[in-house]
Amino acid sequence: MSFRSALTRTAGAAFLVAAIHVDAGAQANMSNSLYKRLGGYDAIAAVTDDFLGRLANEPLIAPFFKGHSQNTVGKLRMLVIEQVCAAAGGPCIYTGRDMKTTHKGLGITEEQWNASVRHFTASLDKFSVPAKEKGELLGIIGSLKNDIVEKRDVGQRPERSLSLPLPLSPMSVAIHFTPVGMSKPKYDEVIRRLKAAGVGHPAGREYHVCFGTDNALQVLDVWTSVEAFQQFGDTLIPILSSLGIDPGQPRIEPAQNVIVSSVIAAV
Repeated sequence: MSFRSALTRTAGAAFLVAAIHVDAGAQANMSNSLYKRLGGYDAIAAVTDDFLGRLANEPLIAPFFKGHSQNTVGKLRMLVIEQVCAAAGGPCIYTGRDMKTTHKGLGITEEQWNASVRHFTASLDKFSVPAKEKGELLGIIGSLKNDIVEKRDVGQRPERSLSLPLPLSPMSVAIHFTPVGMSKPKYDEVIRRLKAAGVGHPAGREYHVCFGTDNALQVLDVWTSVEAFQQFGDTLIPILSSLGIDPGQPRIEPAQNVIVSSVIAAV
């Protein structure tokens, strides 16, 4: 049960599904492969069918499906299944193109990207994909964003976006935000999924603290730069979205000083 695809040049919907491009070599080396944990070929095919159906009915994405015959859409479906199967360590060989090449020139926007992530998450939830596997898949998706999204929306912030104004100084920055809908259990789950995605200790983060009462938690981070935080956000945002957490718009200020008087247990 996963999602991912690289459309052929005849399927302009590439980005919709290609967002699931995985490092097949790394996954294949897992003793308990993601492929097996997802339920194998039939499970991947079921999630793919549901995901493509949602994308075809999404106003922001449907135009990419127009003008294609059932045969073409069927080939797209097979490419998606083939790619997910191979990337997850299954007995398949993916013959499609890389994500950057597949999406070049399509002008995929932040809004379209976010819509595809929401629909993929909904498909995973429909088939009750376990939290661990869902977290791994959503983390993988975030790492592909830069190869898929070409056009950044101007004057309009996409839903649950962490786009931030760049500070004038290259110094470290303090970032404070109060997510909506983040309870302690959900915060713990976010941390677990980030670790599963390999970014439990992201490059560029100098300090992190979560504080407040349950259902009203706040987060304060210090990062080496806004760019470093935005890169981390590509993985974080899909995870928050899948848990129904809205990060809101953070407050960002240049960091003047950070003092740590003792070793703090890292989360």
